[in-house]
Amino acid sequence: MPVPQFCAIDDLEVVALADAPRLCALYRHPEPADQDDLPPGVAGWVLAWPDGSALTVLTEGDRPQIISAPLSSVERRWSALLCADLVAIAHHSGGSPAR
Repeated sequence: MPVPQFCAIDDLEVVALADAPRLCALYRHPEPADQDDLPPGVAGWVLAWPDGSALTVLTEGDRPQIISAPLSSVERRWSALLCADLVAIAHHSGGSPAR
């Protein structure tokens, strides 16, 4: 599967910042299938800051919802409500995706 190109950001300068947020996801693994027929994949995107704060965008439903809550709340509450694991996202640069 080809990696999508985001033409608006592909050519931006990259800088390393110590206090930059980390990209995470509320992710449902394809197995086990006993998750009340919920679709596997990303149920929400999370930006997590080093101070423990987080901004979450829930992607399911008619409209995305944006939630500002501590990362601990995302781990406890939203992960359980969505039957999804909070996972860190690593940059993927081609080939087959990691599983």
